[in-house]
Amino acid sequence: MAIPASKYKHGGGMRVVEKRETGYEGRMMRCRQVLFFAVLLITVTGCSALPDPYIYRPNEFNRTAAGFGREPENISEVTVCYNIHTATPKQVRRMAEAECAKYGKNAKFRRQTVLNCQLFNPISAEYTCGPTMSGGSQRSEPYPWSYIPGDSRLPPAPVP
Repeated sequence: MAIPASKYKHGGGMRVVEKRETGYEGRMMRCRQVLFFAVLLITVTGCSALPDPYIYRPNEFNRTAAGFGREPENISEVTVCYNIHTATPKQVRRMAEAECAKYGKNAKFRRQTVLNCQLFNPISAEYTCGPTMSGGSQRSEPYPWSYIPGDSRLPPAPVP
């Protein structure tokens, strides 16, 4: 269908306006779009599951490291990687206590850092494994919020 050039600002003769295909090509275009969004939805929902907290071992996958594939004989510290949406401070503390207890030691919270672990578990709680104290264990746990530089919330005051 031809439209007079006077209806356009830039003018210049007759312009041909093509009618959009509503037949086979149009249906295939819609089918491709639906298929693309279905694959995108499945991918996003499948990759969005947050992993559970875990014990971080720096040389776990380094095949050239001494003791590769074996449990260490002794440890002095343990790092637990977690996400604040999938783990509580109690769970993190219990994991550290269980790991130190394998070596007859007690876990004491040292510090909390960000981005030492994988992207979906970005927070790491570092514990020192020391000798078991007589008279009960000294429990400590990470802050109940994420440690983010610039976060205005302050950590709780130390208990004497």
